[in-house]
Amino acid sequence: MRVEEIYLYVNDRIVEVAPHCAGLKMLFTSIYVSLILLDWTGVWNSHKKSLLFLVATSIISITSNILRNTLLTYFHGTERETLFNWLHAGWGGDLYSACILGLLVLLLNRMEKYFPSQSGN
Repeated sequence: MRVEEIYLYVNDRIVEVAPHCAGLKMLFTSIYVSLILLDWTGVWNSHKKSLLFLVATSIISITSNILRNTLLTYFHGTERETLFNWLHAGWGGDLYSACILGLLVLLLNRMEKYFPSQSGN
Protein backbone atom coordinates (compact mmCIF):
# COMPACT_ATOMS: atom_id res chain seq x y z
CA MET A 1 0.00 0.00 0.00
CA ARG A 2 1.23 3.50 -0.77
CA VAL A 3 -0.14 7.01 -0.67
CA GLU A 4 0.75 9.63 -3.26
CA GLU A 5 -0.73 13.06 -2.66
CA ILE A 6 -4.48 12.30 -2.34
CA TYR A 7 -4.35 8.89 -4.05
CA LEU A 8 -4.26 5.56 -2.24
CA TYR A 9 -2.79 2.50 -3.97
CA VAL A 10 -3.17 -1.11 -2.82
CA ASN A 11 -1.18 -3.64 -4.87
CA ASP A 12 -0.60 -0.89 -7.46
CA ARG A 13 -4.34 -0.53 -7.84
CA ILE A 14 -5.83 2.89 -7.15
CA VAL A 15 -8.51 2.92 -4.49
CA GLU A 16 -11.12 5.64 -4.55
CA VAL A 17 -11.32 7.12 -1.10
CA ALA A 18 -14.85 8.00 -0.08
CA PRO A 19 -15.75 11.65 0.28
CA HIS A 20 -15.62 13.12 3.76
CA CYS A 21 -19.40 12.85 4.16
CA ALA A 22 -19.58 9.08 3.55
CA GLY A 23 -19.82 8.15 7.24
CA LEU A 24 -21.98 11.09 8.24
CA LYS A 25 -25.20 9.40 7.15
CA MET A 26 -24.64 6.47 9.52
CA LEU A 27 -23.46 8.78 12.31
CA PHE A 28 -26.60 10.91 12.05
CA THR A 29 -28.80 7.81 11.81
CA SER A 30 -27.14 6.36 14.91
CA ILE A 31 -27.61 9.57 16.88
CA TYR A 32 -31.24 9.82 15.74
CA VAL A 33 -31.96 6.22 16.79
CA SER A 34 -30.16 6.85 20.09
CA LEU A 35 -32.37 9.83 20.82
CA ILE A 36 -35.46 7.73 20.10
CA LEU A 37 -34.18 4.96 22.39
CA LEU A 38 -33.45 7.45 25.16
CA ASP A 39 -36.99 8.78 24.92
CA TRP A 40 -38.68 5.38 24.69
CA THR A 41 -36.79 3.94 27.66
CA GLY A 42 -37.03 7.01 29.87
CA VAL A 43 -33.26 7.18 30.22
CA TRP A 44 -33.58 10.73 28.91
CA ASN A 45 -34.29 11.81 32.51
CA SER A 46 -30.72 10.96 33.53
CA HIS A 47 -28.44 13.53 31.98
CA LYS A 48 -25.27 11.58 32.81
CA LYS A 49 -26.51 8.34 31.25
CA SER A 50 -27.89 10.19 28.24
CA LEU A 51 -24.60 11.95 27.61
CA LEU A 52 -22.62 8.72 28.12
CA PHE A 53 -24.89 6.87 25.70
CA LEU A 54 -24.66 9.58 23.02
CA VAL A 55 -20.87 9.73 23.32
CA ALA A 56 -20.67 5.93 23.11
CA THR A 57 -23.00 6.01 20.10
CA SER A 58 -20.70 8.44 18.31
CA ILE A 59 -17.62 6.37 19.11
CA ILE A 60 -19.28 3.16 17.91
CA SER A 61 -20.45 4.80 14.68
CA ILE A 62 -17.09 6.39 13.87
CA THR A 63 -15.09 3.27 14.74
CA SER A 64 -17.34 0.98 12.73
CA ASN A 65 -17.18 3.35 9.75
CA ILE A 66 -13.37 3.26 9.87
CA LEU A 67 -13.50 -0.56 9.96
CA ARG A 68 -15.97 -0.68 7.06
CA ASN A 69 -13.86 1.67 4.94
CA THR A 70 -10.75 -0.35 5.74
CA LEU A 71 -12.48 -3.53 4.57
CA LEU A 72 -13.74 -1.81 1.42
CA THR A 73 -10.22 -0.57 0.64
CA TYR A 74 -8.78 -4.04 1.22
CA PHE A 75 -11.41 -5.78 -0.90
CA HIS A 76 -11.00 -3.31 -3.75
CA GLY A 77 -7.22 -3.29 -3.59
CA THR A 78 -6.96 -7.08 -3.59
CA GLU A 79 -9.48 -7.40 -6.44
CA ARG A 80 -12.15 -9.09 -4.36
CA GLU A 81 -14.88 -7.30 -6.23
CA THR A 82 -17.66 -9.62 -5.09
CA LEU A 83 -16.97 -8.85 -1.42
CA PHE A 84 -16.46 -5.16 -2.21
CA ASN A 85 -19.81 -4.91 -4.01
CA TRP A 86 -21.54 -6.91 -1.28
CA LEU A 87 -20.34 -4.57 1.49
CA HIS A 88 -20.53 -1.36 -0.53
CA ALA A 89 -23.76 -1.59 -2.50
CA GLY A 90 -25.25 -4.96 -1.63
CA TRP A 91 -27.09 -6.25 1.39
CA GLY A 92 -23.80 -6.34 3.31
CA GLY A 93 -24.12 -2.59 3.81
CA ASP A 94 -27.64 -3.08 5.14
CA LEU A 95 -26.40 -5.82 7.47
CA TYR A 96 -23.62 -3.49 8.67
CA SER A 97 -26.17 -0.75 9.44
CA ALA A 98 -28.53 -3.15 11.21
CA CYS A 99 -25.68 -4.49 13.36
CA ILE A 100 -24.64 -0.99 14.39
CA LEU A 101 -28.19 -0.02 15.33
CA GLY A 102 -28.71 -3.35 17.13
CA LEU A 103 -25.50 -2.73 19.05
CA LEU A 104 -26.98 0.53 20.32
CA VAL A 105 -29.98 -1.33 21.75
CA LEU A 106 -27.66 -3.82 23.46
CA LEU A 107 -25.49 -0.99 24.80
CA LEU A 108 -28.47 0.80 26.30
CA ASN A 109 -29.71 -2.44 27.89
CA ARG A 110 -26.25 -3.02 29.42
CA MET A 111 -26.13 0.54 30.70
CA GLU A 112 -29.51 0.05 32.37
CA LYS A 113 -28.25 -3.18 33.95
CA TYR A 114 -25.03 -1.71 35.32
CA PHE A 115 -26.36 1.79 36.06
CA PRO A 116 -29.97 1.21 37.13
CA SER A 117 -32.31 4.19 37.34
CA GLN A 118 -32.71 5.64 40.78
CA SER A 119 -36.05 6.82 42.12
CA GLY A 120 -36.44 10.56 41.91
CA ASN A 121 -34.17 10.78 38.84
